[in-house]
Amino acid sequence: MDKILAAIFYSVEVGAARPLVRLIPLLIVFAGLAGVYNFKIYKGLGDAQSMDNAQFARQIARSHTFDTFFIRPFALTQIQEYKAKHGQGELFPGETYPPGYVRTIPDTYNSPGYPLLLAGLFDLEHVNFEDTIADSHMFSGDRWLPLFNCVFILLTAVVMFILARRLFDLRVAWMAPCAFIFSDFVWKFSLQATPIDLLFLLVTAFVWGLVELYRVAEEPFGHAPLPFVRTWLILPVIAILFGIACLFCLPLLALVLPVLIFLGLLQRRNWFFLPIFAALAALITLPWFYHWYRACGNPLGSNFTWGLYGEGEYSGNQIFCNSTIPSYASVFGDSLSKECSGFLWYFQRGWDLLGSNPLVLLFAASILHEFRRPRVQAFRWFVVGGAVALVAMSSLADAKPEPLGSWNLAVVLLPSMIIIGTAFFFTLLDRLITQLPLLTVTIVVAMLALCLAPMLLTITAVNYAYYNYPPYLPPYISFVSRLANPTQWVATDMPWATAWYGDRVSLWLPETPADFTQINDNINESAFVFFSPVTLSKPATNLTSGEMKEWMTLVYGTNLPDTFPFHRYAKLPAGGPEYIVISNNLGKPTK
Repeated sequence: MDKILAAIFYSVEVGAARPLVRLIPLLIVFAGLAGVYNFKIYKGLGDAQSMDNAQFARQIARSHTFDTFFIRPFALTQIQEYKAKHGQGELFPGETYPPGYVRTIPDTYNSPGYPLLLAGLFDLEHVNFEDTIADSHMFSGDRWLPLFNCVFILLTAVVMFILARRLFDLRVAWMAPCAFIFSDFVWKFSLQATPIDLLFLLVTAFVWGLVELYRVAEEPFGHAPLPFVRTWLILPVIAILFGIACLFCLPLLALVLPVLIFLGLLQRRNWFFLPIFAALAALITLPWFYHWYRACGNPLGSNFTWGLYGEGEYSGNQIFCNSTIPSYASVFGDSLSKECSGFLWYFQRGWDLLGSNPLVLLFAASILHEFRRPRVQAFRWFVVGGAVALVAMSSLADAKPEPLGSWNLAVVLLPSMIIIGTAFFFTLLDRLITQLPLLTVTIVVAMLALCLAPMLLTITAVNYAYYNYPPYLPPYISFVSRLANPTQWVATDMPWATAWYGDRVSLWLPETPADFTQINDNINESAFVFFSPVTLSKPATNLTSGEMKEWMTLVYGTNLPDTFPFHRYAKLPAGGPEYIVISNNLGKPTK
């Protein structure tokens, strides 16, 4: 027994088990952070894209279709016109949608990967979608999402360690994953039902594959072609990884150009790499574009209208709530100005958009530094080129994305940026300090402390409210939404929330009350109109001259047109201004 213990202690101190001295404390810290974020900070889903993904996933799990409970008027018009061109006069024909059948439309906005993954998670957890929420202060479908995303954070750190070790030394291999794990920005994504944490893993693994391919091309085989077996194992893997990543976020297809340039610049390149990579990636992604084409007549689904988002009269969400299909000339007419605005936005706010991590600043500074290894140079320039391509893609849709928004695409390269920034940090450190190891350790610890500081502020300044209010009060949203018959729609300014928490097909309020009346009378009846703090907490100009100006009289409860379907006005809870319901069954008649 003594010999066994001695062998164990020797292995931990100087032998093969020595890395456990670092790994075990790091895993304990990781578990602690996961617990804090899941049980102390997380208050349920609090953003539109997360709830949209969640309700879409529930529909996949429940009915095994790609229909959505979140109805955008533009998508409704697009699908209706496409069906009319193919001889279907009605959007919901009686033989297909008999009385009592819930009327939904195919989703033409979201990438399918993450909703499919969530649907599998919901099946595995046996989520009770009839949960009353009030009993547990959290919807059953929300509960374990952060821990689910935490798995991807941990796996990303592992891949970062391997990639950094292949390119640099053990110092970089240990520090880069720690800086990633200590990033508050990364953990905030774990509180969303979005694929960013998973994309950290997939994109970093994909970049690792590219680096391995470059390393094989560097090996001294004279002028011989690349080793056949190793090359043809790596290339299909990275193509499949890339295709899968694109299924989780289709705009990542913007990386195709940087990848093809990378493959074309390999030493002893093989020109078959380019078409083979493109063909494999297309084989994975094209079926979804074909699905969109079959649903609405456009392989981009309804996403091509993002080109008008934030331009001209479409200062808000009007492009999604509009019932008119714009021409392609108008959609792409202002693309150059949006690109300029998008790149300017990233230049001004790039540090915020990439998590305010000091190593990101060092990554930017490393662009002026020449690394000695060609593979490191290739890795660095691929990350730079990929970031440019992703910014260009996101700017076509949203030129001013929020840090945690769904169009902050460049963030998927954050792990690679941290690795390069860490390597440059040690390069500078080696040049500055040669004889003072204690000071070196102090500077390294100080850098990690700077990475950790935002997380500490988040943990200590957390709001202990149960819900993300305003605007989301899940028990109340669920109660009001379920006043509607399951076959009726709920017309609201936050359809993502009523679709997820209320489990009702939800219509995003059209641009005008007249458009709503047309949809209500001719397509499907709505139970009521539901206004929330999404509208009520915005400046008054949003109602007087902004995107909701046509709805101002309804929000204030003044006279409604006789042709409008509802004539009773109520503020709920009673006496409070938080939510407004306009129906024929609640409240008082409007004057």
